[in-house]
Amino acid sequence: MKTILLCLVLSLSLTATRGETTVWWPAATESALAAAGDNRSELVRALTGVPADQRESMQFLIDNMPAVDRTTLKADFLLRHVADAHQAMARAPWASLVPKDIFLNDVLPYASLNEARDGGRPRLRELAAPLIDGCTTPAEAAHVLNQKLFGVVNVRYSTTRKKPDQSALESMASGVATCSGLSILLVDACRAVGIPARVVGTPMWTNLRGNHTWIEVWDGGWHFAGAAEPDGAGLNRGWFVGDAAKADDSQPRHRIYASSFRKTGLSFPLVWDRRIDWVPAVNVTPRYTGAAPAEHAGTVRVLVRVLDRPGGRRLAARVEVTDPAAANRCWTGTSRDESADLNNILPFLLQPGAAYVLRIEHAGQTRTRPLTPGTDPEQIVTVVLSEEGASSERETETKETSQRGASPQWRGPRGNGVAEGSGYPLTWSETENVAWKTPLPGRGWSSPVVADGMVWVTTAREVPATPEQAAQRLKTNTGDQPLTLLAEVRLHAQAVDAATGRLVHDIELLVVPDPQWVHQQNSYASPTPVLADGRLYAHFGTFGTACVDTATGSVIWRNQEIRLMHENGPGSTPVVWRDKVIFHADGSDTQRVVALEAATGKLAWETKRSGALHENPQLQKSYATPVVLERDGRPVLFSNGADWIYGYDPATGQELWRRAYGELGFSLSARPVETHGLVVFSTGFMKPVLQAVRCGASGEPELVWSVTKNAPTIPSPLAVGDEVFFLADQSMASCVDARTGEERYRERLGGNFNASPVAADGRIYATSREGVTHVLAAGPEFRKLAENRLDGQQWATMAAVDGAFFIRTDSALYKISTSQP
Repeated sequence: MKTILLCLVLSLSLTATRGETTVWWPAATESALAAAGDNRSELVRALTGVPADQRESMQFLIDNMPAVDRTTLKADFLLRHVADAHQAMARAPWASLVPKDIFLNDVLPYASLNEARDGGRPRLRELAAPLIDGCTTPAEAAHVLNQKLFGVVNVRYSTTRKKPDQSALESMASGVATCSGLSILLVDACRAVGIPARVVGTPMWTNLRGNHTWIEVWDGGWHFAGAAEPDGAGLNRGWFVGDAAKADDSQPRHRIYASSFRKTGLSFPLVWDRRIDWVPAVNVTPRYTGAAPAEHAGTVRVLVRVLDRPGGRRLAARVEVTDPAAANRCWTGTSRDESADLNNILPFLLQPGAAYVLRIEHAGQTRTRPLTPGTDPEQIVTVVLSEEGASSERETETKETSQRGASPQWRGPRGNGVAEGSGYPLTWSETENVAWKTPLPGRGWSSPVVADGMVWVTTAREVPATPEQAAQRLKTNTGDQPLTLLAEVRLHAQAVDAATGRLVHDIELLVVPDPQWVHQQNSYASPTPVLADGRLYAHFGTFGTACVDTATGSVIWRNQEIRLMHENGPGSTPVVWRDKVIFHADGSDTQRVVALEAATGKLAWETKRSGALHENPQLQKSYATPVVLERDGRPVLFSNGADWIYGYDPATGQELWRRAYGELGFSLSARPVETHGLVVFSTGFMKPVLQAVRCGASGEPELVWSVTKNAPTIPSPLAVGDEVFFLADQSMASCVDARTGEERYRERLGGNFNASPVAADGRIYATSREGVTHVLAAGPEFRKLAENRLDGQQWATMAAVDGAFFIRTDSALYKISTSQP
């Protein structure tokens, strides 16, 4: 340490005197002082009050500190901190081996990232110093701290922490932290006893399983360790080594960054607040890449996690994978529980397409299931031990619509917009009640669906057509709407971890060259997918339908045989009923209802519309979504086409009845709802009418009531109690008596509406395209309770699960919850 201190003294700038203040710092520091505003006097007091042998340290902090610190940090804090850092370094057995630049940048700083500047260094030194007594190197001391410190301060890994960027004191006060908070705590403890250390992390692994943060310590070079994840063999080991070795230096979001206090011109990407760009960083990707552990050729990585219940806690269970075809060859391991990082998942190297048996044992419970890995290099399998908290009942409409803790289809568990559970937030904003916000690559208006702790959406990667290509193709267009034309579209399914917001899967399902045009207000991924029995069914209209194994992310089947001319793009969402995937195929050239076999994707049945239509093909299309309801003891598919509503047998496609709207109705977008024995639906564009009919399994339905004032064309109606609530596309919210259609109120909210309203906790949530969610009291009287705004536009309907809303904007997916992870 004497060598370092001598260097610091010798390198001081020449001093000058201005009045009674001795100015020893260079002119460059004056620019930092000028930027401090009213806080300049505090920084000057720190510079003039620091002992001569600590001056360069104080100058380093002030020259490099972020603008936010220059205007807020006080002299007493800085003087105390610099003195503590010098004292810690002087006491370290390795002091003489630490270069000056390493001391300044990786021992001296009072913070690593954007955490609170709350001065916890003295407390950490008091706790950490006894733990490393007898250690002779920084690496040895850091390893000991990683093994012992977290038990002493009683801090463990948990996603229930208040925020990701907790300071050491905040983590110690709460007792929980995730990887970023644990790393900040360990780095601060290292620095408190003179160990050079820094925070390291990646904003996104190349396998898209999310981000991670760990630490590096200097001992003649940089060495890494997972915070609170010590390896008995020492540093440079950890579960994430293979992931880090696959980092991509050509892609900024897939790089690995080390924190720096010295300005570098590069920012440390803070995934919890991407607006912060003032934390300096060093790109250390090359030191991690190329060191992947050897993997057997031709294998894929299958990651197994075990939950106690759907969407519940992770368990440490015995996991066994058996290969029956190879003399019962067996691999075993223990799944990770809540003490492990969410990305730390038990891995197995298996052959794609091979048939294995997966066996889970925990606390006397056993689950056995077949396992056939797909071809993706990495796949996650989630096993749920207990179905407690999920209803065993099955609705007529879909295989899993009654499951609690899930929203497996458009408009919730029962497809009617009514949420289950309670505790949903009343208010939110970009800074209030946001559990996480995850940017979504691509573009799509499909609504999120949720099951087994994962949130799924579909999206489109678009390649625009050239002006020449667009002009040539539009020669065959008979419509008059503003359109989007592409040279190619790639249709994807994306899965986001509901607890953390990490993007887990981004699966390419279909590639379509020269796709049909879509309306500029539509997208190529507007139909909402459906989750049922561990599968995701993603439908894209004429572009095709695909089925995904949600455990592995592998595509089970694709069907691109059902073709039609949408004119304005796809819109109808499918339903999954028993063993069939059913959807509308109502275009300007053909109008029919189609069912595919859920297991194989092969055509099960198709039924042409029988009702007479307007002679103009543009008035023959529909984008509505059907619903299956029980009538006279049998299931009936209620299906809205142009000008007619039909009833079909969902098993065979046989037409049971039909009824004309009595008005011209086409380009329908809404889904019918049931209330008080009536089925309520909108007739679509031109002259929209909200109609309520009573019907059975046969015979033409009876019209009970209809509403023409401000009837909806795009948003679906919402039935709650004795009222039906609906939104006109432009501004108006209406409420009528569910039995008679008598108006209760009609009020202007403002904005334009595409998303369908949602009912939760006795409230109605109505979201406009402009990103504003109006919260109204359910009931016959108009009472506005709140108005919430998020950045961007909102075309999708929110999903409501276990007291949280999952909201998709045109650029991101949000989890809105009063219970922050």
